[in-house]
Amino acid sequence: MNLPKIYNIKMEDKAAFINKAEKMGFQIDSFDIKDNKITNTFSITVYTPQDVEVVKAVLKSSPDINDIKEVIKRVIQEEIQKHLEN
Repeated sequence: MNLPKIYNIKMEDKAAFINKAEKMGFQIDSFDIKDNKITNTFSITVYTPQDVEVVKAVLKSSPDINDIKEVIKRVIQEEIQKHLEN
């Protein structure tokens, strides 16, 4: 696993993500979070495999918290499928 790992998450999900992650024992340092107001997202950097697992668990447990990468992958796959069908 390549570390550190960066996750990009919608800004509107920031409070929910932080609360759930902290409840699961992931201590979030303000230096690990960077807001991107242009794309309306924030990125969080994790440095250990244990923290990666916590972040993945938070993202999977919360359907309202969408990892931007996963959304983009799904859209790309749908577009590829449309082109293959035509």
